[in-house]
Amino acid sequence: MKKILLIAIMFVTYNVADAQIAYGIKGGLNYNLADISGTSDLKVDNKAGFHVGGFLRVKIPIVGLYVQAEPTYTKLNTELTSAISGEATNLGTNRFDLPVLLGWKMLGMLRIYGGPVLSWNLRSKVDQSDIDLVTEDNYSMGGQFGVGVELGSIMLDARYEAGISHAMKMTGTDTGDVNFDNRGSQIILGVAYKF
Repeated sequence: MKKILLIAIMFVTYNVADAQIAYGIKGGLNYNLADISGTSDLKVDNKAGFHVGGFLRVKIPIVGLYVQAEPTYTKLNTELTSAISGEATNLGTNRFDLPVLLGWKMLGMLRIYGGPVLSWNLRSKVDQSDIDLVTEDNYSMGGQFGVGVELGSIMLDARYEAGISHAMKMTGTDTGDVNFDNRGSQIILGVAYKF
């Protein structure tokens, strides 16, 4: 009898723990809203980028909330055009993002969530060889909030990211010294698969 009771307790504990944790893969598109200051000679034209990564969700028992961490590789693209020469160059930024979101699932399939996102700049480069980038800080922080819908194992998300300033300095023959805030805001659309 004790063995049966022990097996039953282990079975229930395993199923409860399994129901509290979800994980999967994610990816999607992002639109960078970067800004530049210190000059009127450069025009900023933000382009679409992408992100890929995974997620781990832990449900908080009883209250109906969850915490979700999302380690993500993010690629941001911005085109800078000189008002003087008309020459354009692409500024590409690769970074590692770690959003940690608090969410609430309602009506069976809808979610709302928000929280901080930590970012580490992996690499930034421009197409033109006569422009140098100096990153003042490789680490930055921001915040994300959004809404999502779950259709079985498929999750669709739309979110907004607001960044705390993450400045780079560009030094070029034509541009001089220009401050570029590459940690502006983003609009992020994503799809995820939950295992």
